[in-house]
Parts: sequence; C-alpha cells; structure tokens
Amino acid sequence: MLMYIYLFFKAWIGAAFSLGFIFGPLLGALSSQLGRVYWPESTVIFFIFPAVISLVLSLINIAFISQYCPETLPLSKRVRILRFNFLL
Repeated sequence: MLMYIYLFFKAWIGAAFSLGFIFGPLLGALSSQLGRVYWPESTVIFFIFPAVISLVLSLINIAFISQYCPETLPLSKRVRILRFNFLL
C-alpha cells in the first residue's frame, strides 16, 4: 500500500515538472511581451517584468511551503552546526 502512495506522489511531481516545462517559457514570453506593450519606450522593462513575475511566484511558493509543509525531522536527529566566533 505504501508503494502505491509513493508512486502516486511521484507521478504528481512528474506532472508538475511537465507543466512547468510547458507553461514556464510561455509565461516568460507573455510577460516580456506585456513589458514591451505597456512600456514601449523603455529597453530595461523588457527584462525586468519577467523577472518580477518569477520573483513573485517564487515568494508565493516559499510562503506556501513554510505554511503548509512542516519540518518532519525530529529535533533529536538534527545535526548541530558548529559556529565559530571569529570576532574574538
């Protein structure tokens, strides 16, 4: 039963990657065209508008993951990071 759940979620991850490969360049092309249409006199907005859209989507993903995907590794199994104070 556990193997079927694993394969089910693996299929969803594959579908998400496929949709990203299809709609990612489409979203980039549409946003660059919108940058040219709404700011025709500027040559910089052509590059900034797709970058801002990808930044907003990335921030939405980070907020979603931090809200709905809790940490699954217990505190007892986490590796401690040694930090050295070089300002002595």
